[in-house]
Amino acid sequence: MTRKTSWLQRYGNRIILFILMLGLAVLFATPFIWSVLSSFKGENEIMRLPPTLIPEAWHPENYVRVFTEAPFATYILNTVKLVVLNVLGGVLSAAVVGYGFARFRWPGREFFFILAMGTMMLPREVTTIPSYIFFSKIGWIDTVYPLVVPAWFGG
Repeated sequence: MTRKTSWLQRYGNRIILFILMLGLAVLFATPFIWSVLSSFKGENEIMRLPPTLIPEAWHPENYVRVFTEAPFATYILNTVKLVVLNVLGGVLSAAVVGYGFARFRWPGREFFFILAMGTMMLPREVTTIPSYIFFSKIGWIDTVYPLVVPAWFGG
């Protein structure tokens, strides 16, 4: 004899999970939606308290202004260059170092592995001032080198 189950018993957990995931998706998408809708607001409306979600007057010309009043395309191109160079450097250096630790046995390997792990656990705030002093002594201030070179040597 087979036992008949209702659709709620069969799909109840999935429905609860779906509602939970939908709620989290809305929560995580809210800042993005807020930014996009705010990009269509005027200067007075963007500073208004309490803020509004939907613009009262739509200003699509804001997107034209961003490219005519500032070199925004240059900013985007610079960002893409830095991201590509940093990702490439990070992946290649991590692959080489990881391969060296995984495949070769050499004296002091454990010490250097612990040293590498320890430096990765340092917060960025701890190394900011020493890094600035180092970069200023080698003449890299106001250049792109401090933004790219560290990625090629493990950060």
